[in-house]
Amino acid sequence: MGQLSCLDRGCSGVCSFSICSKQRWHRAGRCCTAGRVASLFVRNPIIQFHITAACRRKLRSQAPMQPPADPYALPAAAGRLPNNITLYQYEVCPFCCKVKAFLDYHKLPYTTIEVNPLTKGELKWSTYRKVPVVKLDDDVVVDSSAIVSRLAAEVQQAKSSSSSSSSKSSSSKGWFSKGGSSSDSSSSNVEEEKQWRKWVDERYVKLIT
Repeated sequence: MGQLSCLDRGCSGVCSFSICSKQRWHRAGRCCTAGRVASLFVRNPIIQFHITAACRRKLRSQAPMQPPADPYALPAAAGRLPNNITLYQYEVCPFCCKVKAFLDYHKLPYTTIEVNPLTKGELKWSTYRKVPVVKLDDDVVVDSSAIVSRLAAEVQQAKSSSSSSSSKSSSSKGWFSKGGSSSDSSSSNVEEEKQWRKWVDERYVKLIT
């Protein structure tokens, strides 16, 4: 059993390894914190790494980000509007413009970071390489529809907490619901809203681009 200092600058740990090989050494090295083997010079070895806790935490944080199975469903709200909203975008991307339109409509302040479409260096911290990507304080949300759904849930929660008259029915209404206390009416509004959102993503965007 040997030890090798972690090659990642953000990790001060030491990664242990065991090697079973009687053959000649050659370079087979990559950083362990990226989910690969560390820098060694072994030819056809049997290598087993025991990654330190710091590396393990980083590997979990680097798990691929994926949009939810149903990006149109409103998730559970965190209970407060985010203080800092950062949108990673292409200026001409219609899906990014959709997110900005929602933010502007609800008067939510945000900052934008233009992503280089070739290098995507601005997203080097993320395993998800498409735009838009939004940081809501410490949370990261991907996919324009999932982003809008998350923001809508927060906006609805904020409105319901500030207005006792709407607290009982706001959670079941869609963004375009016209009021009324009937649960059947609210459900049909939400379903109609979802259909229009899908139509925008699947049809309308293709017509304007």
